[in-house]
Amino acid sequence: MKKEADLKPHLNRYWLNPTIADPDQFKDNVQPVSDLYRDAPALAAEGVPVHSGDAMTGIPAREQAPRLSP
Repeated sequence: MKKEADLKPHLNRYWLNPTIADPDQFKDNVQPVSDLYRDAPALAAEGVPVHSGDAMTGIPAREQAPRLSP
C-alpha cells in the first residue's frame, strides 16, 4: 500500500524570529527574563515561587498547574 503523501503536520513546530528594530531596547526587554531564568533555582531554594509560561498557544498543556492560595 503506497501513501500519497507522508505528511505529519502534528510533528511540525514553528519558530518565529523577531524583527529587531532596536537591538538595545530588545536587550533591555530580554535581560530581566534571562536573569530570572538564571536565578530560578536559587529563588526556588529560598522558597520563592517562579512560574514559566509557554507562548505556544496552539499546543495544550498536559496537566493543569496547581493553584496557589493568595
